[in-house]
Amino acid sequence: MIEPEIFIVDEALSVGDIFFQAKCIRFFRERKEKGMTLIFVSHDLVTIKSLCDRTLVLQNGRAKFLGKSSRAVSLYHEINQETIPSIGTYQPLAPLTAEKGICLPDGVVPRNWSSDDEIGTKEAEFIYCNMLDVKGETRTDFVIGEAISIYLYLQARETIVGMHLGLQIVDRHQRVVYGISSRQIEQVVKDLEPNRVYRCNIWLDGRLGEGEYLVDAAIGLGDRGDGAPLHQLHRVGGITVIRISKSGLQAPFFGAAD
Repeated sequence: MIEPEIFIVDEALSVGDIFFQAKCIRFFRERKEKGMTLIFVSHDLVTIKSLCDRTLVLQNGRAKFLGKSSRAVSLYHEINQETIPSIGTYQPLAPLTAEKGICLPDGVVPRNWSSDDEIGTKEAEFIYCNMLDVKGETRTDFVIGEAISIYLYLQARETIVGMHLGLQIVDRHQRVVYGISSRQIEQVVKDLEPNRVYRCNIWLDGRLGEGEYLVDAAIGLGDRGDGAPLHQLHRVGGITVIRISKSGLQAPFFGAAD
């Protein structure tokens, strides 16, 4: 068995069936745990986020970014998204208004996520994210199979027509375990008016394995052909965290202290 110190892979996973790909990924992970350095050259963004701790993004043969893989993948999308005419001049958002119905919950702080993994032109953007259970109580911890309601609050700087909304859930290895978009389910999102607050509600049945998951949310225009938008208005990677356990009780602590 070959035990290299440095292993270079150039688009090797683009060939072969799913069994070959799974075998290769298992090999890479096992060797990484033993200290092997993996240089993985690929356009397979999901695998990059899963395998690589750091990622180098190249643009026209020049280094554009070197750092955290999740941020590198977001930047890659930003660089390669199809350019469309600007739909407005970037201006700070006007104060939130409630005259037309929806407003933020009382006492909350806008942009309540800690993630800095954001891209987009922000003619429309997320301003708040919240998760509720079936009783309407705010939570981040749920039991396997329990219903989860994700509320995403949006606001636009100008009229936005034909917007799409998407959401995906990734595990701690950055593997996508669930994804949905308004285009894929053929659900029309109403046009956005300037300075009005909108609320989108997405229900999940919580059929995830035990562990922690990140929620990525995005709004955009156009269709890239795979459900993703051509133009990113706003994408936030890790806008919130979902914790799934086997029971409603916290696991007991076992330990010792000197």
